[in-house]
Amino acid sequence: QALVEANQSLVKYYVSLPWWVKFNYMAEPGPIDNSSVLCVHGGILPRRLHTADKLCTAITPAAWKILHERFGNSSGAVTSLKPCQVCINAARMEERQKQFERAEFQPLHEQESSAEEERGGESFLLVRSWF
Repeated sequence: QALVEANQSLVKYYVSLPWWVKFNYMAEPGPIDNSSVLCVHGGILPRRLHTADKLCTAITPAAWKILHERFGNSSGAVTSLKPCQVCINAARMEERQKQFERAEFQPLHEQESSAEEERGGESFLLVRSWF
Protein backbone atom coordinates (compact mmCIF):
# COMPACT_ATOMS: atom_id res chain seq x y z
CA GLN A 1 0.00 0.00 0.00
CA ALA A 2 2.85 2.42 0.78
CA LEU A 3 4.35 1.81 -2.67
CA VAL A 4 1.01 2.49 -4.37
CA GLU A 5 0.66 5.70 -2.35
CA ALA A 6 4.22 6.74 -3.27
CA ASN A 7 3.52 6.19 -6.97
CA GLN A 8 0.27 8.18 -6.84
CA SER A 9 1.66 11.24 -5.08
CA LEU A 10 2.95 14.04 -7.30
CA VAL A 11 5.24 15.36 -4.57
CA LYS A 12 7.90 13.02 -3.30
CA TYR A 13 10.35 13.57 -0.51
CA TYR A 14 13.77 12.01 -0.66
CA VAL A 15 15.75 10.60 2.24
CA SER A 16 19.37 9.55 1.96
CA LEU A 17 20.01 5.82 2.06
CA PRO A 18 22.52 6.05 4.94
CA TRP A 19 19.83 7.59 7.14
CA TRP A 20 17.16 5.22 5.79
CA VAL A 21 19.34 2.23 6.74
CA LYS A 22 19.77 3.69 10.24
CA PHE A 23 16.00 4.16 10.46
CA ASN A 24 15.38 0.54 9.47
CA TYR A 25 17.96 -1.00 11.81
CA MET A 26 18.27 1.34 14.80
CA ALA A 27 15.80 2.28 17.51
CA GLU A 28 16.90 5.94 17.42
CA PRO A 29 18.44 6.90 14.06
CA GLY A 30 18.75 10.58 14.98
CA PRO A 31 17.59 13.52 12.86
CA ILE A 32 16.96 12.93 9.16
CA ASP A 33 20.33 13.57 7.55
CA ASN A 34 20.69 14.09 3.81
CA SER A 35 24.18 15.60 4.00
CA SER A 36 25.69 12.65 2.12
CA VAL A 37 23.78 13.84 -0.97
CA LEU A 38 23.03 17.54 -0.34
CA CYS A 39 25.35 20.53 -0.23
CA VAL A 40 24.97 23.43 2.21
CA HIS A 41 22.84 25.26 -0.39
CA GLY A 42 20.25 22.46 -0.50
CA GLY A 43 21.11 21.10 -3.95
CA ILE A 44 22.69 17.83 -4.97
CA LEU A 45 26.46 17.72 -4.49
CA PRO A 46 28.35 17.84 -7.83
CA ARG A 47 30.09 14.53 -7.11
CA ARG A 48 26.69 12.90 -6.49
CA LEU A 49 24.87 14.14 -9.62
CA HIS A 50 24.95 10.83 -11.46
CA THR A 51 24.16 8.67 -8.45
CA ALA A 52 21.76 10.81 -6.39
CA ASP A 53 18.73 8.79 -7.44
CA LYS A 54 20.46 5.62 -6.21
CA LEU A 55 21.61 7.25 -2.96
CA CYS A 56 18.11 8.37 -1.95
CA THR A 57 14.80 6.71 -1.43
CA ALA A 58 11.50 8.42 -2.26
CA ILE A 59 8.83 8.62 0.41
CA THR A 60 5.34 10.09 0.42
CA PRO A 61 4.51 13.47 1.95
CA ALA A 62 2.59 11.67 4.70
CA ALA A 63 5.60 9.50 5.53
CA TRP A 64 7.87 12.57 5.49
CA LYS A 65 5.56 14.39 7.89
CA ILE A 66 5.59 11.48 10.34
CA LEU A 67 9.37 11.00 10.13
CA HIS A 68 10.04 14.74 10.37
CA GLU A 69 7.81 15.12 13.43
CA ARG A 70 9.39 12.09 15.11
CA PHE A 71 13.07 12.57 14.28
CA GLY A 72 13.50 16.14 13.09
CA ASN A 73 15.71 17.16 10.23
CA SER A 74 19.30 18.35 10.13
CA SER A 75 19.70 19.14 6.43
CA GLY A 76 16.40 20.27 4.96
CA ALA A 77 13.62 18.56 3.07
CA VAL A 78 14.48 17.24 -0.37
CA THR A 79 11.61 17.29 -2.85
CA SER A 80 13.66 17.21 -6.04
CA LEU A 81 17.07 15.95 -7.07
CA LYS A 82 18.33 19.16 -8.68
CA PRO A 83 22.03 19.98 -8.87
CA CYS A 84 23.41 22.96 -6.97
CA GLN A 85 24.62 25.53 -9.49
CA VAL A 86 26.72 27.34 -6.86
CA CYS A 87 28.67 24.16 -6.09
CA ILE A 88 28.92 23.19 -9.76
CA ASN A 89 30.42 26.59 -10.58
CA ALA A 90 32.81 26.30 -7.63
CA ALA A 91 33.89 22.82 -8.80
CA ARG A 92 34.49 24.15 -12.31
CA MET A 93 36.56 27.04 -10.97
CA GLU A 94 38.57 24.64 -8.81
CA GLU A 95 39.24 22.40 -11.81
CA ARG A 96 40.37 25.40 -13.89
CA GLN A 97 42.68 26.45 -11.06
CA LYS A 98 44.18 22.95 -10.90
CA GLN A 99 44.76 22.95 -14.65
CA PHE A 100 46.38 26.39 -14.46
CA GLU A 101 48.66 25.35 -11.60
CA ARG A 102 49.60 22.13 -13.42
CA ALA A 103 50.42 24.12 -16.58
CA GLU A 104 52.56 26.54 -14.54
CA PHE A 105 54.31 23.86 -12.51
CA GLN A 106 55.15 21.41 -15.28
CA PRO A 107 57.64 23.68 -17.15
CA LEU A 108 59.32 24.58 -13.85
CA HIS A 109 59.61 20.92 -12.95
CA GLU A 110 61.08 20.11 -16.36
CA GLN A 111 63.60 22.96 -15.99
CA GLU A 112 64.61 21.68 -12.56
CA SER A 113 64.91 18.11 -13.84
CA SER A 114 67.15 19.17 -16.75
CA ALA A 115 69.28 21.33 -14.45
CA GLU A 116 69.63 18.37 -12.08
CA GLU A 117 70.78 16.15 -14.95
CA GLU A 118 73.43 18.74 -15.87
CA ARG A 119 74.72 18.65 -12.29
CA GLY A 120 75.11 14.90 -12.55
CA GLY A 121 71.78 13.95 -11.03
CA GLU A 122 72.73 15.02 -7.54
CA SER A 123 70.54 17.20 -5.44
CA PHE A 124 70.81 18.24 -1.82
CA LEU A 125 68.05 19.16 0.52
CA LEU A 126 68.29 21.01 3.80
CA VAL A 127 65.73 21.23 6.55
CA ARG A 128 64.57 24.82 6.92
CA SER A 129 64.91 24.69 10.73
CA TRP A 130 68.71 24.29 10.35
CA PHE A 131 68.98 27.89 9.21
